[in-house]
Amino acid sequence: MPGALASLDGSLIIEQNRPQTGALHDVDPYVFSAVEGPLVPAEVLKACHAAIQACRGSHAWETSVPQTLLAQTALAAAVRMPGHSDAP
Repeated sequence: MPGALASLDGSLIIEQNRPQTGALHDVDPYVFSAVEGPLVPAEVLKACHAAIQACRGSHAWETSVPQTLLAQTALAAAVRMPGHSDAP
């Protein structure tokens, strides 16, 4: 997924939501590592849902850039799920 996703630093999501996600306080700093091979839409969708769930308690979450990016990434993954284009 090109564009903004290629340059997204996951630390933005963590840092903007750190106060609301107490479980993340003791997590090592985020370090980007490229994923080899093609992305699996179901895995991308699950990762988006996990990040959204972890951050949704933030007072600014609904209008944040990370929320928009994760929502759009989840949508892009969903429409790439096998059978999506064949469904009525």
